[in-house]
Amino acid sequence: MGGSHLLVVEDNVDLNEMVCELFEREGYEVTPAFTGVEAIEITRSKQIDLALLDVRLPDIDGFEVFRNMREDPATRRIPVILLTERRERSNRLQGLELGVVDYITKPFDSYELKLRVRNALSRSLMRKSSNPVTEFPLAPETERKLAQLFAYASEWTAFQVSLVDIDRFKNEYGFIAGADLLRAVALTLRSVLRDLDQEGAYVGHMTADDIVFLVPPSVADKVVESLKTRLADMFPRFLPPKARQEGTRPVDIRLARVNHDNPAAKGVDALRSTLKSSLNSVVY
Repeated sequence: MGGSHLLVVEDNVDLNEMVCELFEREGYEVTPAFTGVEAIEITRSKQIDLALLDVRLPDIDGFEVFRNMREDPATRRIPVILLTERRERSNRLQGLELGVVDYITKPFDSYELKLRVRNALSRSLMRKSSNPVTEFPLAPETERKLAQLFAYASEWTAFQVSLVDIDRFKNEYGFIAGADLLRAVALTLRSVLRDLDQEGAYVGHMTADDIVFLVPPSVADKVVESLKTRLADMFPRFLPPKARQEGTRPVDIRLARVNHDNPAAKGVDALRSTLKSSLNSVVY
């Protein structure tokens, strides 16, 4: 994926230069680093799309570099491919346990290295187009996918799950509490769809706090029943202690439902508007 910015962290000058030239010929922007500290500084000062990180470095090892990147919100989502020696199986396992996306052993095949980098960048691009809390696609991808679905799916039922007043909830109880609640809603929705054999149903965001999904009309009633029951059971457990003690409900979870034969829901923009105006069913 030419145009991406790679960081090559390798203290062997000749090998570093060879890897940099390999990817520059492919159209990548490449920045070399020869120590762990230098690598950390570069990830903080430049927009890096992927790092090739040697385990053995002269100052701090690659694992420490990776841990440091994961502790910084600005760099924690940079995908990392470890460069390891063939005999160092324990290093490969440790890296995978820490969360590196891949590894390649030295001496490596240039074609294999290019494939691994390309695949890692493709996966990273997919993650960047998804909500980091729910891992559902963001609005632009959702709109594109819905337009495709409408072109060949003649019958469908669309739902929208919305967290009403979630910003007020975050202001009062903190961003983490709000993210935990949104994540719990997403996990509950996944569970409902899985249990109804609808794991292939499309799910995505209309906004950061509005999740839309499509299912066949034949299972729509079951979705409503199961989703309402599980969300009502889940919701109180994710309220902060103060809200539970006071018996207050600082945020509503609402559900909207629109069928394919609704004349006001023809097209993505019309569906968005109709779902928004139909958010009158309070789940909790």
